[in-house]
Amino acid sequence: MSEDPRGPDPRPEAMSAPTDGGGSFAFDPALDPPVPDPQEGDPAGQAAGPGGDACPVGDERGAGGISGDRVHTGGAAADSAPAGQGHEDVRALLETGRAAVIGAGLIGLSWARLFASCGLDVRIADPRPDLEAAVEALRESLAVQAGEGTGSIELAQSVGEALDGAGLVQESGPERPELKAQLFADIAEAAPRDALLASSSSAIPATQLAKRLDDAAAARILIAHPFNPPHLMPLVEIVPGERTAPEAVARARAIYAALGREPVVLEREMHGFIGNRLQNAVLREAAYLVQQGVAGVEDIDRAVTNSLGVRWAAVGPLEGMHLGGGEAGLAGFMEHIGPSFAAIEEAAPDMSEAGMKPVVEQAVAAYGLPPRPELAARRDRIQAGVLDVRAAQARAESPAEAQHAEAERLEAQQPGERSRGAHSPEEQE
Repeated sequence: MSEDPRGPDPRPEAMSAPTDGGGSFAFDPALDPPVPDPQEGDPAGQAAGPGGDACPVGDERGAGGISGDRVHTGGAAADSAPAGQGHEDVRALLETGRAAVIGAGLIGLSWARLFASCGLDVRIADPRPDLEAAVEALRESLAVQAGEGTGSIELAQSVGEALDGAGLVQESGPERPELKAQLFADIAEAAPRDALLASSSSAIPATQLAKRLDDAAAARILIAHPFNPPHLMPLVEIVPGERTAPEAVARARAIYAALGREPVVLEREMHGFIGNRLQNAVLREAAYLVQQGVAGVEDIDRAVTNSLGVRWAAVGPLEGMHLGGGEAGLAGFMEHIGPSFAAIEEAAPDMSEAGMKPVVEQAVAAYGLPPRPELAARRDRIQAGVLDVRAAQARAESPAEAQHAEAERLEAQQPGERSRGAHSPEEQE
């Protein structure tokens, strides 16, 4: 298991997390080098991001409303819920109100933080020798902004102890297929028969995880891959395996939505899922531009943050192109821009260590090594601001929410004030 090259972070919110995103189920370090999730960055910066301690359900960030078949961030269903309602919904979906986190790396600890902030009682299992200190630091961090209904976080002495009574099992161990397959065989044997069994894996399909299991156990297993860190970032990619039951997919979608996440269900398994495939495409193009001497790392980043990054925070790439195509939508966009896009040569970057050396060197020169912590803090502040704006926009778009807010405002007025109406001279000023 790799350690942070800067040494331990003294801040409680750093959660004493190692840089590997999986747990430390590394029984032989020589055979199990840490494989970081592609979304990972500075553990202290991610853990200490704004808004990470309070459950996002029903607060000003307002993620996770459900309307019909559409799960959305900032919906009226979440925002109009009374205080503590989100906690009750989460616990009800799990019946026992308990979750198990298997693997206490950066991602596992982040999941535990989210679960507890939303009212679940969490047990964490991981063979890392400093687990007790990591869990204690996590408790201290959560206590800083603990709200009503915050759950507990406990250290489990074994995987079996962590699983006892759990309605949700979130596995976040290393990206080793055989290790995960055996781990899920053990989990399926010891976990409650109605528990949902989810993996944070960013690459290993659920079908492979369930290969040693009977159909009843395989029906409960799926991928629930977060965009790291899960206590800050809304996305959870839900990827069922070949034998995953539709009921398990529906339940997972409801659970993660109730936790304030934005679940996206993939119709079939594909390596890299959605987020990592898109990220990989951008990485390949960015590396190619550097290698071809077209632009440097900092200019490429500025080009994205001042164009595509801003737009993609509001709409996805396909919706953006559809809106840019005029009355004909995406077809109109392709009619006007498609031939120019087709003329762009396919990027063929050298992704080897030697080929990536100039890209890495420029990134280090621009952003430091290890990456400067103030950059991570700035990133998290901006990301939190974007999520706040999205939640506020969703509330503004909801007629039911607007009516609810107006009713509350009128109810709070004194009788004399209410009789003046909403357009009194005092209010107009």
